[in-house]
Amino acid sequence: MSRRQFASLILIILSIGLSAQEASKGALVKEDSMRASTRMTMVHGAGLTLGTRLTDDETVLFVDSTAIILGLVGRPNTLFATYKFDLFELPPNLQLDFTSLRVVILGDFEGSKLELREFHKIPDWLKLLHQLDSLIVYNAKLDQMPFSTSLSIKYLELCEDHLSDKGAILQGIGDLRDLKYLVHDHLFSQSDCLFIQTKLPQAIVISKSDYDRMNGRFR
Repeated sequence: MSRRQFASLILIILSIGLSAQEASKGALVKEDSMRASTRMTMVHGAGLTLGTRLTDDETVLFVDSTAIILGLVGRPNTLFATYKFDLFELPPNLQLDFTSLRVVILGDFEGSKLELREFHKIPDWLKLLHQLDSLIVYNAKLDQMPFSTSLSIKYLELCEDHLSDKGAILQGIGDLRDLKYLVHDHLFSQSDCLFIQTKLPQAIVISKSDYDRMNGRFR
């Protein structure tokens, strides 16, 4: 996969998740969706390189075949990463600021067909991100929550994953007291969703297809 193809693919995924960061229950933020669409158009047209300015405040801080890091006012804010991403291959200054990331999209973006994709272990570096607001995870093997449940995560998306211990995952999700959205591709049954909403009455548990329609991705 070329750098341009990789960038295009992960920025499409951004349009799914980033718009929920500041959303309140029952309303989705349209402005963030529009910004994501703008980013997507730019990538399709020109690709991403180090220093590319996406908005007045947002710049590409790092790009290679395994990851892209977007900075907000010069500090790492959003990470798109494959499971081949290695934290210790980042420049020293980005390693130092790595924990300031607020949004992570993690997935096996090189897979072409679902049946051929592997399920991967969650990387250890995810546990270092104590300021995380939004997390999107694809193609992971989950036997426990991949981060501390003390985090103030507001948006969690789990798609094309394998839940090897669903009970532990449900319990971990139930401990995310600030969660506003849980988006999934039918990983959870109706009783699972009821359990989560009993524990987190403020949260919206919704299928990915329904969330995408609410977000206006198909307009």
